[in-house]
Amino acid sequence: MAFFQNKLADRIVGAVASSSPGAGWTSVADFPTLILNARTANLPLVLLPGAYTTTQIDITTGTGGGNPLVMTGASGSVIIQLAAPAAYLMRVNGVSGVSLEGVIFDGGNQNLTEANQFAAILRFSGNITYTVRKCTVRNSPKSGISTDAGAVGVIRDNWLSSLNYGVSFLDCGGVIENNSITGCANGGVYVWNGSKYAVKVNITDNYIQNIASGSGNGQNGNGVSIYRASSVSVTGNTIYQCALSFIRVNGGDNCVIQGNKCWSANETGIFVEAPSAGLDTIGGVVSDNILDTCLTGIIAVNSGLYGDGVCRRINISNNQVRNATGSAFLAEGGCVLTGNTAESSAIGIVLGTNNATSDVAVVGNYVKFCQMGIGYSADSAAKGMLISSNLVSGYVVSSNPSDPAYARSGAIVSAYYNGAATYRVYSGATPNTDYGNATQTQVGPLTVGMNAAHN
Repeated sequence: MAFFQNKLADRIVGAVASSSPGAGWTSVADFPTLILNARTANLPLVLLPGAYTTTQIDITTGTGGGNPLVMTGASGSVIIQLAAPAAYLMRVNGVSGVSLEGVIFDGGNQNLTEANQFAAILRFSGNITYTVRKCTVRNSPKSGISTDAGAVGVIRDNWLSSLNYGVSFLDCGGVIENNSITGCANGGVYVWNGSKYAVKVNITDNYIQNIASGSGNGQNGNGVSIYRASSVSVTGNTIYQCALSFIRVNGGDNCVIQGNKCWSANETGIFVEAPSAGLDTIGGVVSDNILDTCLTGIIAVNSGLYGDGVCRRINISNNQVRNATGSAFLAEGGCVLTGNTAESSAIGIVLGTNNATSDVAVVGNYVKFCQMGIGYSADSAAKGMLISSNLVSGYVVSSNPSDPAYARSGAIVSAYYNGAATYRVYSGATPNTDYGNATQTQVGPLTVGMNAAHN
């Protein structure tokens, strides 16, 4: 097969064929030359249907007159495929205004040799803007689309599949909207900052499914992972089948996680944490999300103990968590939980983890069909716990500590974490008090009252 171009007044048309398409068409040495010609002429490149195999393509300020590439193809019928191992299929470095639309970028599962965790089929670098729209990006042991060094892009209405990470941002902003991201070996969307600061990243209305953790846990295995990036919005996404979390925030201040619909995670559904000393997570909103089937549901943890950072001022409101094998909700410090629904989980809501407990308010929530309704820390170092105006229904009733069901029972009871799971606290053969229907009561750091509990 050979490459041909037809230069018109307002565009260059590209084709791949066994022979010249006819009058007006000239042969081109290879596909990168076809792109170079379009850029040099400062004309859009329109590709006719076909499979364009190629070596790596570089869009730089020193080539093509420094002009951007505007490339479109008839959606679903133009395939640009990497023919052999290379650093990437296409890299845009320092050239702003590149626009790619309606093209299938196929990595051919070729090894990408760039020594960078953000190696990808499509790479965008430098202080540039770009758009990728209605494209398919597939088949690579590395990422589909990655950006670094201040590139700001719009990634919208694309299909990304069979990749390591779907989309990776390093020290970049942009919009990731209405994409389908499926079958990734380690992550769906990855937003990473080299140091902690705010970035404008909106991750909205995407469908993310079947995310594995082939390189281990933590930063891998998540639908959306945010690390040291503040002010990120994750809204309206549908996220299914993640090896770890649907959404994970590590050291990201003031992030908004809202209105996501999630099913089947093997660890915590929405995980907000401060995983190491000096890497705090201060401020954030987790609201209006629906989670079904996970180990734990929504948690905001770490209080500066044991080498961790501090996570606080997280408002957790109007979420629904169902079928958590552990707790549906857990918060350790400086958090307010209100208007949430926990259903069919081992524990509905947990205030604190032993001595990692400070200033947690649980007000106006609905807990139904959970073995233990609300558990609070009875550790002597715990402080500032408020449980008020909650409704707890369908919990396990047990007053005998020797009863196997006692460990997960009660409407509002003290609870402790033994290193593996959270259980109802008891002392010897004496059961602890259930405050499910107590009038306003203060016991040490706990203020409880105006709740309603029934079976």
